[in-house]
Amino acid sequence: MKIIGLEKLSKDLIESIAEKVITHFDGTVLDKPQQTPLNLFIKYLSDIHGITTHLDKNLGYIDGEKILGGFFLNPLRIEIDKSVVNTSSFKFTLAHEIGHLTLHRKVEFVQDEYNQLIDTEIDYITGKKKLMTDKDWLEWQANYFASAFLMPRKTFLAALIQEQYNLNITRNIGKIYLDYQKENIRFYENIKQALSQAFGVSKVNIEYRLNSLDLIKDIRFQNIKHISYFIQ
Repeated sequence: MKIIGLEKLSKDLIESIAEKVITHFDGTVLDKPQQTPLNLFIKYLSDIHGITTHLDKNLGYIDGEKILGGFFLNPLRIEIDKSVVNTSSFKFTLAHEIGHLTLHRKVEFVQDEYNQLIDTEIDYITGKKKLMTDKDWLEWQANYFASAFLMPRKTFLAALIQEQYNLNITRNIGKIYLDYQKENIRFYENIKQALSQAFGVSKVNIEYRLNSLDLIKDIRFQNIKHISYFIQ
């Protein structure tokens, strides 16, 4: 699939775009660590922009893989497969499609009768994967937007620092240093749990955010080239 008009957006630019979207919707979300109210955002998209979101669809399969969500151009809408709703994957899947809506609604897909962007797999932990194709860039951008939208950079860092103080961590504040020491591993698990509760996302999503913001230095596996090594 060839994609025309896809820009190679930087992390900082995607962060800024996500913050701008949140500000237009409800700037108070950026005041303190809290959950991004997706149900209210869905209503905002419909009421203000006429963009509908459907959470009750059976999107079927493509090439044997379950379709989790889709961003459709004509008419402009988001659809999430009903199998994803009420699971730990739901928020990131929906935010991922909101990322496509925000970043990619003006790109052109060169393929006969192709007027939709569907996702059969959401990569919640992107390690050091090289972005080689337009599809790679497209999905990475939607992932990064989802992360920034659900866990805004400013409040995420504030929550991390607060939790470190709660655990009486006084060194390297604002960063996580992880090695083989049991105490450091325990602190890390406690921090992930606290941030997961604060932002209403999974601990896997928290790991993604910590890594994408370079807030963690994990020396345990520094010779491993890709995170998929651990989840095979």
